[in-house]
Amino acid sequence: MSINMTEQIQKLKTIIKDVDKFYFSMNKEYVGPIDPVCIVSYSSKIIKVKALVMAEKVPAMYLPFGFLPFLVDPNHLEAVIAYLNDNYEFQYYNPETKELKGLSVLVGDKEYSYDGTAKGAADFFKQKNWTYEIFY
Repeated sequence: MSINMTEQIQKLKTIIKDVDKFYFSMNKEYVGPIDPVCIVSYSSKIIKVKALVMAEKVPAMYLPFGFLPFLVDPNHLEAVIAYLNDNYEFQYYNPETKELKGLSVLVGDKEYSYDGTAKGAADFFKQKNWTYEIFY
């Protein structure tokens, strides 16, 4: 079965409109911007990840503790993602509680500086010899 990625992104955006709370994987509530952009897929020889980019250019102040501005460059930007399963559905969404859990950051390397966009992360994955695809 082939998935129409444009339609899938729209479906995920519709679900997001109904979400009341967003959480990073350590149950830290995310209160930063939400503006879904695209779906990304990245993989190494060991893992494969599919995710919706929930917001781009997110300042460090909205990220988990390890990214607080006093621990990294205060101008550090990241893309916030929500993990998807193999069918490109949210992996940690609970429609009953209207919560989306398991958010993460796309790059997650405090030493790597990029513009905080899905497109800007491509070089990071290329340097690691990972495959990286963006679907709009």
